[in-house]
Amino acid sequence: MALNLFYIHGFMSSEQSHKAQVTGRYLAQHHPNVIYQVPRLADEPEAAIAQLRQLIEAAMPEPVAVIGSSLGGFYSHFLAEHYPLKAVLINPAVAPYRLLKDYQGPQTNPYTGNKFELGEQQMTQLKNIEQTVQQPERVQVWLETSDEVLDYQQAADYFVGCDVRIRQGGDHSYQHFEQDLASMLAFLMG
Repeated sequence: MALNLFYIHGFMSSEQSHKAQVTGRYLAQHHPNVIYQVPRLADEPEAAIAQLRQLIEAAMPEPVAVIGSSLGGFYSHFLAEHYPLKAVLINPAVAPYRLLKDYQGPQTNPYTGNKFELGEQQMTQLKNIEQTVQQPERVQVWLETSDEVLDYQQAADYFVGCDVRIRQGGDHSYQHFEQDLASMLAFLMG
């Protein structure tokens, strides 16, 4: 049975993200049997989760795994707690409803051009999606200490019990991605 791998992009990103493209090229060269999908997620958290659930349920009973970056890591953790799948989280958002409070108001996704409102309703949706770690064996977390957007220590503390990998330096984009991708995939395929 072929693995279905979903790359889940972050807030104000798209299916064209650098890490998504790198992953696609790597899989085509080294694991051509993997079914790889990078969905364009809705900007509303509740709608994004509904989209992801529908895609994962459609792929099952084939094996499924997810890689999520930033807010996509937050979503990926939700999925790993609800489905029998493994998740790699890259500089994942922890309590994004706190972080995004400062960004409330009208938004335009720079990749898709989609205009939307970020307000209390979306903060509530994010709180409703939040999960505690119940299945640490399903989650691997990759952090860089110089992430300028998220405090890596919050994620390290939150995902205690999971396989947490911390690299010195870097930034929110996770500069060591190409170097670490083979290890990430080994976890997801193991």
